[in-house]
Amino acid sequence: MGALSWIAAVAVGASFYAASAVFLPTAVSLFVALLLEPAAAALERRGAGRKAASLCAVALFLLLVFAAAWGCYRSFAGLAAQLPQYAQKLRSSLDAVERRAERLRTQTRQVIPPETQSAGVPKVQVVPGQGQYERLLRASLGSVAEAAGLAVFVPFLSLFLLMEKPDLKRRFDAVAGAWCDTEYLDRHVPAMVRAYFAGNLLLGLCLAAAQWAVFAAMGLDNAFGVGLVSGLLNVVPILGLPFALALPLAQALLQFSSPMPFVEIAAAVIGFHLISSNYVIPRLIAARVNVNGFSATFAMLFWWWMWGAVGFLIAIPLMALLKIALESNPKTAPWAALLCERPPERRG
Repeated sequence: MGALSWIAAVAVGASFYAASAVFLPTAVSLFVALLLEPAAAALERRGAGRKAASLCAVALFLLLVFAAAWGCYRSFAGLAAQLPQYAQKLRSSLDAVERRAERLRTQTRQVIPPETQSAGVPKVQVVPGQGQYERLLRASLGSVAEAAGLAVFVPFLSLFLLMEKPDLKRRFDAVAGAWCDTEYLDRHVPAMVRAYFAGNLLLGLCLAAAQWAVFAAMGLDNAFGVGLVSGLLNVVPILGLPFALALPLAQALLQFSSPMPFVEIAAAVIGFHLISSNYVIPRLIAARVNVNGFSATFAMLFWWWMWGAVGFLIAIPLMALLKIALESNPKTAPWAALLCERPPERRG
């Protein structure tokens, strides 16, 4: 890559960061459209027009998203209704710890006399400034605005991408055909996106069912909601496991006083996570994505920094998309080999 190529890459990265409100919904919409394309094509084969088929596919997607959001809301609402009990139990635990600490201080004073403050030495008290609260408020408002932008624009962008796919594909072939093998992109990118998102969704639902069964057998309250949310979180790379553990452990805190139920919950959630990440994901998803561990971890860090939590969730398919784009050009194929877990296929 020459100097101009590196300058162009830096300029593109800066644009992604500065205009995240534009590029993030566009990237999510592209993935959603690729996921919904089989459904739209099936409806079109049954006699529906392209626009009607695309509209039905997007409407079905929104219905599924609403149902999932409603299930998560019901689960968290059940936990939120128990917040006073959490507070009472936590206060009792803290009071016990404070009593032990006070006894320890009393015993320490009997052995070591407390230091007296020297006369004339002013007492220093640190008062937090208002800047941190302003930054927190600004960050919260930014997150709300980002979520609102995704909720408003992703359905429309996905609908337009589906409706205009034939024309967009023909124009993309005319523009990018001289630089890359567009047939290679059209063959591998949709398969990668569907394998990653559909595979993770299917795996998350299986984990949710398994954890629901375990929690229900233990007698955990709100077992269905906790199992659903915890199972879906359990497929999120790196950060998913702590959150998947926190939810059932918080629920168990209200019911159990002995340590054994907590050990059983932790063992079940961690065990399911290890099985899925070491045996299921490599066979169902990694074969299509074909991104090595370093590249995937770097992508999660990079896109989290660029686009926040949503960037973290779509980081691996974005890296796989970059890898496929590099593979489609013989001149950049050696760079794609740096990102692969297995050597890329040879193309004639």
